[in-house]
Amino acid sequence: KWNDYTYERSVFFVRPSFYLVTDYLDPLTDKTEVNTYEQRWHTLPGVSVSIDGENGIASTTGQNASVMIVPVQQADPVEASVGRGYYSNKEGSSVETQHAKYTKTVAGTTTMNTLIYPVAPGKHYDITAQNLNLSVPESKASAFSAVIADLDLGNVQEITKYEKHTGRENAETLAFGDYITDGYLAFTEKTNGKLTAAALQGGTCLQDKARNYLIKSENKVEGLSVSWSGLSVSYTHLTLPT
Repeated sequence: KWNDYTYERSVFFVRPSFYLVTDYLDPLTDKTEVNTYEQRWHTLPGVSVSIDGENGIASTTGQNASVMIVPVQQADPVEASVGRGYYSNKEGSSVETQHAKYTKTVAGTTTMNTLIYPVAPGKHYDITAQNLNLSVPESKASAFSAVIADLDLGNVQEITKYEKHTGRENAETLAFGDYITDGYLAFTEKTNGKLTAAALQGGTCLQDKARNYLIKSENKVEGLSVSWSGLSVSYTHLTLPT
């Protein structure tokens, strides 16, 4: 937190595949002034970055595992471009590098949500991600969904993530997409139409739109993830977002 605005970043790692990143930006004083925010994803020397002009997805090449950087589509447009910089591993030397740059111009509180998806050599994916409307303003919470299609195997993952940015200490039930929770962070994953994983932090329940419980606890859980594989169920405790 600075004198004139608050910036927070949470990173949710969906083991072993991808990362969900939420940047929360809140101007504490003037809520009407238009601000320009730049988000930069830096790479090491020798890595090339390309941008898909239609959806703003950045792809890197030049590493053993390339990366897709997928910005969540929102009402406020985000401009994607390839930025240039320099990398130095010792004094007196530098190498030119590239990075993915996302620019957003907006007044008031806003978020920039991103899906980071490592891609193994020879693999191909089609990914789309979009913002989910909530009954509360973006200054309080945000949510998004994404569809990850494996073009080689034909598998399709559908994921959703919800996170409260303020008032986490106050329990309240909110709907996001096809799900309902009283927690401050929730995540769901379906693979080929079947529920395969769910996670909850700071709440007692996570339900689908038919009010079936995916996670239910008599007491508030600080962090819990559940995965389903056939008739097998497993769970782990989560650490807090950082």
